[in-house]
Amino acid sequence: MRALLILLTLAVLCLRGTLTAQPNITAVEYFFDTDPGAGNGTAVTISAGPQVTTTFTPNTAGLSFGFHTLNVRARDADGKWGHTSIYRFHHNGLSTQPVSTPQILAGEFFLNTDPGHGAASPITVTPAVTLTGTLNLDLSGLSPTPGLYTVGIRFRDANGNWTGTRFGIIRVEGLTVPLSTPPDITRIEYFISPLAPDPGLGLAMGVPFATATTVSGLNFTVDVSSLALGSYILNTRAQDANGRWSMTQLDTFLVEASPLPVTWLALSAQRVAGGAEVLWSTASEVNTDYFVVERRVNAGAWADIGRAAAAGTSTATRRYAHLDPDAPTGADVDYRLRQVDLDGRYSHSPLVRLDAQATQSLGRYVLYPNPAEASQVQLVALGAGPADAAPLTLTVLSASGATLTRLRVSPAQLTATLRAVLANQATGLYALRLEGPQGAELHRLLLR
Repeated sequence: MRALLILLTLAVLCLRGTLTAQPNITAVEYFFDTDPGAGNGTAVTISAGPQVTTTFTPNTAGLSFGFHTLNVRARDADGKWGHTSIYRFHHNGLSTQPVSTPQILAGEFFLNTDPGHGAASPITVTPAVTLTGTLNLDLSGLSPTPGLYTVGIRFRDANGNWTGTRFGIIRVEGLTVPLSTPPDITRIEYFISPLAPDPGLGLAMGVPFATATTVSGLNFTVDVSSLALGSYILNTRAQDANGRWSMTQLDTFLVEASPLPVTWLALSAQRVAGGAEVLWSTASEVNTDYFVVERRVNAGAWADIGRAAAAGTSTATRRYAHLDPDAPTGADVDYRLRQVDLDGRYSHSPLVRLDAQATQSLGRYVLYPNPAEASQVQLVALGAGPADAAPLTLTVLSASGATLTRLRVSPAQLTATLRAVLANQATGLYALRLEGPQGAELHRLLLR
């Protein structure tokens, strides 16, 4: 092709929480066929804004002849990447540096089966360098029976070059009503696949919007809190006032792990004169406000017993301590920490236990890095003690609490054993419980 000219309107879709204002789009990049990773594509020059419309010519030098995919994505001012828009095109090896951009003169479409370029049903267009607006397809010459169809659409420029074919899904109801004015769009809905199959027209999750004949620049929030890490497809479609549905738009997005606000280094408890002392340390903190020390007795209800100011944001090791003067004796006592962020969100640490007869909790093992791949995980003692040579019981649990394995292992073999157990597990959140002569402790791991 002589030139591959792309007109893009981009906006970053917010997938984590409700925002009062969208951050500006600050970067756009593209790549052919194989994803080099976010931030490693070819940059497109843009002017930053909450919505970006730009025209650019991808550099196809060195690209082999034949069909390829052009992939385009945008990043906002918070460093989050939007979904990747995918365009399929045919590269015929001609110069990619045109003297001028030719006008688009004609278009065509087909249902289900591609008859070849120039042989599909025509689309009448007003010659222009770029085309925008509503596209009406005349199906009268095809006489399709009512049902769902795959529609392919493409356009040809003044030099005889065709664009890539864009595909969508349409529903034919067998009734054509000539309209002088397009009807209002009255419903927009979405569903996520492969999380669930298409629930049917009108049964997917509705999107709030103002009724109008044309809806553009619509931003809406999709709740992905229940999704596991991985790639998904957002399926979006609209219905007009006459009950007709648009084709379903398919957009891919990736659910990734959020950085943990606190990287726990150690948590322990020990009986001292005047009660019990809770000790903890962190390897890093991000936007932390304070810690609340919680206690329960004999597996009863949790109660707040103290509070300590956090570091805010820190990459240095921080150590904390709290004295519990009311710690009961002769009972099993559990402690945990509630870490509260500056924005009010919170999460809990693993718990440590002081058994009725114990003077010190186990609480002296550190799990790092976190998140990590199975081959990177380390589970090691912070220091040597009299009971450190005794075997430990290692239990690995899934996010739902199901026991995946329970083994007796020596402290020296903890890391190797854990790596072997996790090697065949899927990415996600896991709980690791260690039990030994001095008590028990619980760690959480986000496996990548």
